[in-house]
Amino acid sequence: MGMDSNMQKEKPVNINNTIEITRNYYNKVSLWRSQGFLNGWTGEISKRRVLPSLRILNLKDGHKWLDMGCSNGFNINLGLSMNKKNNKNNKENKKSEKIHIHGIDISDANIKIAKKKIRKGNFRVGNVEKLPYTMQFFDRITYLHVVEHVRYPLQSLTELKRVLKDDGKAVLSFHNKYGLENSAMGFSKKLIFIFGGDKGGFSKPKGMLDVRRSIFEIRRMCIKAGLKVTRTDGCIVMLPSLAWRIAVLRKPTLFLSDILEKLPLTKYLSSYISIELKKK
Repeated sequence: MGMDSNMQKEKPVNINNTIEITRNYYNKVSLWRSQGFLNGWTGEISKRRVLPSLRILNLKDGHKWLDMGCSNGFNINLGLSMNKKNNKNNKENKKSEKIHIHGIDISDANIKIAKKKIRKGNFRVGNVEKLPYTMQFFDRITYLHVVEHVRYPLQSLTELKRVLKDDGKAVLSFHNKYGLENSAMGFSKKLIFIFGGDKGGFSKPKGMLDVRRSIFEIRRMCIKAGLKVTRTDGCIVMLPSLAWRIAVLRKPTLFLSDILEKLPLTKYLSSYISIELKKK
């Protein structure tokens, strides 16, 4: 696929072997993220990071759904569970068609875990900057917490548009540059090293891409890719991120976060922001 004039202007970050560094990191933490990372309060945070996106996905019978940067299948599992619950609450008793699941991830270890978790899914190792799918193939696409780790984010969004059906819907979430928890995150990491070290790979290695962007930067990028933002939601507001590591502060922090992320202005200070995308 040839780059258009917009993508030719997009320069890669000047870091050697960024793809390999990213792949090695996620291979390293894949097992931990598929088990302990999703349990307890860490799991609560993980769910809240993706729930706003999955709620507006609106999956229907027969839909083809692609998760770009699918990791170990966590997003897909949660989305299917939500869809199953919605179907049970639906008074119409009709035979359901299956949702056709597709996932792509740079980590082969993640893909192996996803295949075991979701037997009927179609998972493959690959790069979101060059999707191995035909034009207008998918009804729904999720791209959750991945764009900050991609060398050419604009190209990945152009690829998203290419494989999305004209009447399809995509949801993108990203780590907010102006999230309220950012100032406390460094301190949280230092405490983790003091009390037991970084066994789960909490800190990303030097050379790995982790570029946080504002809603304004992401919107401009989407417009260049031929996508329009039709809805914006806050994912989770941590005040600060350290609070959920302290047992007595966890419930109040999450309770307050659930309120603040829905307010018109405060949601733009969320740790993560979720946007709904459609073709122009």
